[in-house]
Amino acid sequence: MQSFPKLEVLNVSSNSLVSIPACIQESSYLTSLDLSYCLNLHEIPELPSSVRKVDARHCSSLSANTSSMLWSQVRKEINKLQVVMPTANKEIPQWWDHHGNFQDSTQYPTFEARGKFPVVALAFVFEKMNYQSVELHLSIDSRDVQFAHQPWNNFTVAEDHVLMCDLRVLFSDEEWKTLDACVGHDDEWKTVEVKCVPNIIPVQWGVYVYKEETSMKDIDLWSVDEERSSRYNPVHSRKKRLSSSQELAIIASFSESLQTVVENLKRLMAPREEDQCLSLMQQDRDEEDEGEEGESDMEA
Repeated sequence: MQSFPKLEVLNVSSNSLVSIPACIQESSYLTSLDLSYCLNLHEIPELPSSVRKVDARHCSSLSANTSSMLWSQVRKEINKLQVVMPTANKEIPQWWDHHGNFQDSTQYPTFEARGKFPVVALAFVFEKMNYQSVELHLSIDSRDVQFAHQPWNNFTVAEDHVLMCDLRVLFSDEEWKTLDACVGHDDEWKTVEVKCVPNIIPVQWGVYVYKEETSMKDIDLWSVDEERSSRYNPVHSRKKRLSSSQELAIIASFSESLQTVVENLKRLMAPREEDQCLSLMQQDRDEEDEGEEGESDMEA
């Protein structure tokens, strides 16, 4: 590694490596690491943030620490990250922002967005499947987003493997910028869904929001099926999502109504003049009665 300080692509697939040297951390130019079919590979050190692509297919001996490290690459919010690796328990870590599974009627990652198109990473856990490539398709309000085909749209995965990727890998930089117009021109919430093509249903899927580049006010990670089920269960119905201007108008109206209620309560609770006069008269009478009782006692 010291001999090639500007190395960008490293392919050591189908080797009998047990561990990757720690000096790989110094490879600040490295963007792609192919470790596929390294059946004895046990440990991978922390990778530099420059690494965008890790292919660890069929690295069946990876330690739990190494698997956790590869999952955590997403937390670095690396632009156009993609990782393929085996997964033993078929579970996506709980720190991912949104989860779904095959038993849900929502079988693919689904969320709502407005304003600026959110930057998110997706995770798909596949169970039984043949050796085949998976292509991801994006739709907004059930309309497919059609852009020029990119060669990195196809991901080679395998049975009992997980695919993690930044959604930006599906588009060129110029195409990604145009997505803002798809969700932001009227400030209304748009339903975004990402499907696997051919029709491969993952057993688990997850969504992780890149917090440094996305406002959490402009993304809603609820399941669209909550809206569908609300038609048959009004008790658990979900209110229609509103634009920010509508939300501000409602808040202003509520504040004004609340102020009116408070003022009315103050009027009702304030002592009236008639009540004060009656109270004073009653007080005088009580004092006179007490005086008469005192004189009677003295005469007795």
